[in-house]
Amino acid sequence: MMSTKTVNKKGRKELSPHIWYEIYGTPFFLEEEKARDQLLTDFATELKSHPYTAILTVTRKTIIEIEEGYTRNSTESKFYLGFLNPDEKPILYKYINKYDKIPEPRRQIEYVTDSYIKFKDGTFGQVIWISGFEKLLLEGILSVIYPLEISPLQIETFLEIITDDRSGKFEQRFRSYLGSILSRSARYIAHTNISSGLLELKNNADDLQSQINSGKQPIALRGFVVIIDNNLNSLEAATDKVIFQLNRFGVKTKLLKKIHFAFYLFKHDKYHAYWKYTTNNYAALLYPFGIFRIEEQDGIFLGYDRISGNPIFINPWLTGVWKTNPHGLIAGLSGSGKTTTAGILVYRAIKKYDPYVYVIDPMNNFSRFFNKFEIPAEIIILDKEKPMGLDPIKIAQNSKGALSVDDFVEILLNEYSIPNYGRGLVKNEMERADSIEEAVDKICNKDSDICRYVQDMITGYDRNIWAGKPIDLTSKRVVINLGEMKDKLRKIVMTMLTASIRTVLNRLDRSSYKLIMIDEAHRLFDEPSTAYFVNKLYREGRALHASTWTITQSISDYFKNNETMNILAQAETQILMRHDSSEREILGKAGLNDEEIEFLINDPGRGQGILKLGSIKTFINMTLTEKELEVLRTE
Repeated sequence: MMSTKTVNKKGRKELSPHIWYEIYGTPFFLEEEKARDQLLTDFATELKSHPYTAILTVTRKTIIEIEEGYTRNSTESKFYLGFLNPDEKPILYKYINKYDKIPEPRRQIEYVTDSYIKFKDGTFGQVIWISGFEKLLLEGILSVIYPLEISPLQIETFLEIITDDRSGKFEQRFRSYLGSILSRSARYIAHTNISSGLLELKNNADDLQSQINSGKQPIALRGFVVIIDNNLNSLEAATDKVIFQLNRFGVKTKLLKKIHFAFYLFKHDKYHAYWKYTTNNYAALLYPFGIFRIEEQDGIFLGYDRISGNPIFINPWLTGVWKTNPHGLIAGLSGSGKTTTAGILVYRAIKKYDPYVYVIDPMNNFSRFFNKFEIPAEIIILDKEKPMGLDPIKIAQNSKGALSVDDFVEILLNEYSIPNYGRGLVKNEMERADSIEEAVDKICNKDSDICRYVQDMITGYDRNIWAGKPIDLTSKRVVINLGEMKDKLRKIVMTMLTASIRTVLNRLDRSSYKLIMIDEAHRLFDEPSTAYFVNKLYREGRALHASTWTITQSISDYFKNNETMNILAQAETQILMRHDSSEREILGKAGLNDEEIEFLINDPGRGQGILKLGSIKTFINMTLTEKELEVLRTE
């Protein structure tokens, strides 16, 4: 193993991580409560897996370009893990980049005073030492430092953790530390003049000993927060705010004086002061990876986080970081902005990714969007007066095994009220025929009574659903409008379109992006037989690089049956907008807390809502450019 320790002028050994990894930070306080325990467990496990871990988080002000010529103030966060052994890697965390030296270069110091560091670039810095913590410590405490009422130019959090490497040296130092405190405190207690500081140390040592006796493993921990700004008054105000935040939630702090420049430069030695012994469960509570901008890699701008004011970027196809499935949903009452939100998503996705796009558009909104944005697309208008080419038998035959005729049988049996005694006949003839018309002819030749039911399929407007050439979805972007038709007819047509889209996905290059948007999807959710085809898109789309989205009036639409509940489980990007006050219970069932529910049922305003990204939740303000606002305003 390559040595990664150096010796300073006083002969002390210093730590110097040989390898650094930039990792994905997880926004602790935006996670659902049930996910937080797992984050803390993972963090404690990561610490126990290495003899030494350095953790560096950096958050700085930045300006980002949302659209060409449209910029916004924001923050940028970076998270790093450092190890002594160059062969070490993070055990549980995915990393983005790898470095063989400190990835955030230290600013050159001009001079140091008792109050601050002056850097040569004209900025100023202050170092806060994490000197201890109370027994009742808020989980993820270091994640709440930012955002502040007064935001400095940059904040860094640096932690070092040493675990027992089984060499005996760690155990020896730990026992010496405990013994020293307990013996000193016993001496002073005998003379009744123990100081409050020493009494506190004794109480902490007693608690630590109790933790060790119950099987917890000790670790040595040291941590600092560095605040940097280009104005001394702002630096002082931000420092006070950081100290207040840390103290408020159980972390004890001290401002370092002239010695603090050494800690900024990471030149403090291994066995010097400032180390604290604790158990790994306490260390996990110092979870440092707060994130201040929700940004999926290579994502598109969606809107702003209402809490931090930072932009939110999502990538509909990205999985493996915050979500495991590339699908989503948008739910909200009329006038809440859900169709506009869907339009933003489609328009910006086309600009950035150039995907295949398929939109089922019962209300004829999206065809207008495409025309006004001058996006080339085939607009298909389905009219009850004309053949539509949606014969389910032909759809199944052309699906290359993705669908079978049997998948469609139940919806036809239900929609045309086929009696139980005739269902077997209908099913058999459907599976043997090459078209609906052929199947109906054969059924009528065999059973005149059942014929009275199935003839409804080939008379009136229903006949036009199956008649004509199969619908052509080969264009790169297709929007299907539905004209005036009864609800029953509309439901069958939307079901067949959903099945047709699933069929066409098999013919496309799997590596290409596909985006499917189904408006008014609640029309398909009443029956499992129709919701089945939407669920099939969600269930099988990930392997086909397809991101499927449904738009409904309420989150309650996803609790109607097992098929819709499966859709809800796979829709890991959810945008929830205004709901009716009567839906408080169902919103809670969907994973929202009381504050979030109150927000949605008290008319948050057009374009305002809750974003759920995997287990992350935050308040979002959907934001349009002037051009988008002009085109997309519908409700």
